[in-house]
Amino acid sequence: MEILSLPIGVVIGLFPVLVDLGPQEAPAELRLDGRTVCSVTKHSPSCVVDFGVRPRLHQLEAIRRDAKGLIVERTVRWVNRPGIRAELHASCSCRESEHACSIQLTWGHPAKLDPVQVFVSLDGHRTKVSATPKVVLPFPNRNAPEVLFAEAQFSDGARASLTRLLRGSYPADAEVSLQPICVDVDELSSGEKGVLQVAGGGGPVQAVDLGEEAVTFVVEPHSLDSVRDLEKFTLRPEKRIASPLETVDRIRITVGNEVLAASDLRGPIQDRARWLRSLIFTARDTKYRYLRLADAVAATGYALAARPQRRVLVLVLSELGDRLGDDSVFAPADVVSYLREIRVPLVVWRSGTALGAGWPAGSHLVDARDFASLAKTVRARLELQRIAWVDGRIDPWTSSPARPEGGAKVLSSHGPAHITGLAPAGHGRPRRIFAASLEGLWCSAASSTWLPVPLTQARAPVASVTATGAGVVIGSATGVTTLLPDHNQTTPMPDVLAVEHLSETDVVSLSRDGVRQSADCGETWSDAATLPDGALGISIAADPDLLGIVYVGTQGSGVYRSLDGGRTWVELGRVLRRTVVRALAIEHSCYDAVYVAGDNGVLVGDDFGDWHPMNTGLPRTIVYSLLIDSNDPNRPMYAGTAEGVFVTTDRSRWSYLGGHGWPPVTSLLVCPGSGKLVAGTFGEGLTEIPLPTR
Repeated sequence: MEILSLPIGVVIGLFPVLVDLGPQEAPAELRLDGRTVCSVTKHSPSCVVDFGVRPRLHQLEAIRRDAKGLIVERTVRWVNRPGIRAELHASCSCRESEHACSIQLTWGHPAKLDPVQVFVSLDGHRTKVSATPKVVLPFPNRNAPEVLFAEAQFSDGARASLTRLLRGSYPADAEVSLQPICVDVDELSSGEKGVLQVAGGGGPVQAVDLGEEAVTFVVEPHSLDSVRDLEKFTLRPEKRIASPLETVDRIRITVGNEVLAASDLRGPIQDRARWLRSLIFTARDTKYRYLRLADAVAATGYALAARPQRRVLVLVLSELGDRLGDDSVFAPADVVSYLREIRVPLVVWRSGTALGAGWPAGSHLVDARDFASLAKTVRARLELQRIAWVDGRIDPWTSSPARPEGGAKVLSSHGPAHITGLAPAGHGRPRRIFAASLEGLWCSAASSTWLPVPLTQARAPVASVTATGAGVVIGSATGVTTLLPDHNQTTPMPDVLAVEHLSETDVVSLSRDGVRQSADCGETWSDAATLPDGALGISIAADPDLLGIVYVGTQGSGVYRSLDGGRTWVELGRVLRRTVVRALAIEHSCYDAVYVAGDNGVLVGDDFGDWHPMNTGLPRTIVYSLLIDSNDPNRPMYAGTAEGVFVTTDRSRWSYLGGHGWPPVTSLLVCPGSGKLVAGTFGEGLTEIPLPTR
C-alpha cells in the first residue's frame, strides 16, 4: 500500500490524494494528523484532503485494520516536509572455508542516482568500497562476523543505511534511510550510555558533519538602493565588505515579485565581489507588478531545507513593501512559524525606513559598514550549525503533529457534506440542482430536500458535475459517467478532476492524463490531449459565448487556452507558473477578461497573458470557486473562499456576503428563480445566501 499523489512544495488547501491499495482489496483509512478524513477502496482510490490555509507540517497516513480493529498495515507520507529519501538493502553470505563474506548491495533514490560513496562495516571494522552490487570482504577477526552495517551517500547529500544481525537466535534487519537535521551545536547532547542525541527528541544521532553552506537572500525590488556606498565598495576589492560570505558554497537570490524571480551563485566564488554585485543588480533591475514577499520566503525556505546543508535565509525589506502591500497567499507570521518547524533560520534586514509589518524586528541596513557587520552575523549563524543524521523512521521535525482546529459539523445528516461541484439540472427541471460530493451524487429541489442519485458505485466520491439539455455528466476517480433519460454510460478514465459542457451535447473532461472531448454528451470520447510540459490540470472552464474555447488551470504551471475544444494548447503568460489555479471564470462579452482563483486570491488577465491581482476587499486566503451571474444585468461575480463568500460588481473591490466561520466554499450556484445563492462547503454541506437586491 502506498500514497501516490501528493504535490511537491508547500501545500495548502484542498488537494486530491491517490492511494495504491496494493494486491489486497480491503479498504483503507486515510488520516491527516491522526484524524480520519475518508475511506479509500479499490473502486474509489482517491480522496480530497483539506491541508488548511497556513503552511505547516502534516502527517498523512493510510492504514488497514483487521476484523478486531487493530492496525495491520500502515504507510506514512509527510506533507510540507522538505527533503528526499534514499534506500539501501543488502544480503550477506559468509563462508568459514574462505574466511570471507560476500555482500550483495541494492539501492534506490528518488532521482535515480547511484551512490558516490559506500561504506561497509563487519563487526565495527569500516571499509570504503566501490558502488558495485557485489562486495567481498575478509573476516575482520578469527570468527565469522555477527553484525553488518552498510551506508550509501549520494551526490545530492542524501544517505541511506542498513544494519543486519548475521548470527544469533533472532536474525534481524534495520534497513532505514538516514535523514538530516540542521541543528545548532548546543542542541546536541549525550543521552543514555553517552549516545549523542538531538535535544527535544529525534532519537540517537548516527553521524554528524558540517555539510555545505547555503545562504538565500529574499529581497524586495530596490531594497538596496538606499544603502549608502554599497555599490561603490563592490568596486574596491580591498574593502571586501562581502568577505564573511565569500566561501559559502551556494548563494541564491530571490526577488519577492509576482514570479519569484531567482538566480543561483555557486561557490566558492572566484570573483570575491561577484555575489554582492549580483545581489545589488538583481534587487535594482528585476521588474515587478506586485509583491509576493511572504510566498517567496516560504518557497525558498522549503528549498533550503530540502538539502542536508547549514543554511540561513536573509530577508531584505524596503519602503516599497509598505506602500504596495503584499499579495502573498501566506501571512508573514505563518511563514515565520513554518520556517521554525523546518529549521531554517530567518534573518531580517531593513533598509531605509522599512516597517515590514508582521516580520521579526531584525537589523537596520543604512550603509556599507552595516552590510559588512550584518554579513558577519550571518557567517556566525552558519558556523553554529551542524548536520545530524538520525533514523529515517523517527520524526525529527516536530515531536507531535499539530491537529487541525475544531471539527466540521454536518448541518443535515440526510444530504451531502463535502461538496466538490454544483450544476443546474438543465431544461425542464426548474429550481433543481445536482451536487457532486465525497458522499456521491445528489439531486435537490431548491436545496431543501436531497436525494442520492444511484450510480454504479453507490455513494462513491464524485469530483465534478456538469449538466446539459441532453443529460448530466459526472467525473470521478474511475472515469466519466453520463446520466441520460433512458440509460447511463460510463467511460473509464484515470482520476477525473473536472468536467465542463461546451454546448448542449459537447463536453470536455480533465483527468490526470489530459483533456478529452465528447460530441455526444459523454457517450464516446476522444483520445487524451496532454497539456504542454507535463502540466497537471486541476480546473477547467469554457467560454460561454464562443464555442470550442476552453481554459485549463494547473497546479503551479499556469493557465492554458485551447481554441479547438481541447486538442491543442497555448500557455497564457509565465506569471502564473507558481500559482495553484483552483477555478476560472470567463467574461469576454463585457470585460474581455479571464479570472483565475487560487492560493493567491483572484487575478484578472487576458488572452495575451497579462495578469494583475484583483484582491481589494478580499482577506488573505485561498479562493476555491468563482461564479459570474450572467442573468443579472449587473453581472455580479461571486468568490467562494476559505473565509466565506464575497461579491464584486465593478471588478475592482470585493464585498463580504456571508459564510464567515464556514469550511472552504468549494462551489457556487445561483439557484434559478429562488433569488438565492447556493454555496457548497467542504464539510458542512450546502447553504443558501440571499442575493443582493438588484
